[in-house]
Amino acid sequence: MGLFRTQDKKKNGLGEDRHYKNGFNAKGNHIDTGTKFDKNGFDKDGLNELTGTLYGESGYDRKGFDVNGYNKNGFHIKTKTKFNEFGLDMNGLDVNGFDKEGINKSTGTLYNREGFDKDGLDMNGLDVNGFDKDCYDGGIIVEILAYKKRHYALEFVTE
Repeated sequence: MGLFRTQDKKKNGLGEDRHYKNGFNAKGNHIDTGTKFDKNGFDKDGLNELTGTLYGESGYDRKGFDVNGYNKNGFHIKTKTKFNEFGLDMNGLDVNGFDKEGINKSTGTLYNREGFDKDGLDMNGLDVNGFDKDCYDGGIIVEILAYKKRHYALEFVTE
């Protein structure tokens, strides 16, 4: 018999050991339901009883995230914001309403209503301030070249 008596493990009311992970005991039974599935229909491995996949009929896993990592409120599991690590929301749009192909949701074209693309450039390749993607406006370059022609001894370094 020994000097020390081991305490009985806590039971869940069904004579089974208490839960280990995510509410499931070693036999795979859920602590609250007493079945192989939790109240949302997921088993100990996260598979859904009805779909047989990691996602329930509503399209969300047992933690409440869809296949793209968004919850019902539109927050992403990794970034904790409304946008994923690629800058797209749960509808696949960036903050300016462009999809990954560069199509604007409002216009159905490569340009938004103001005439700018996903990079913020118009059809001439200039932004709202008249600069191109490298931050040059056409006028400054032309003036420098003209100045260099008149003053051969001067050299301009723009970097």
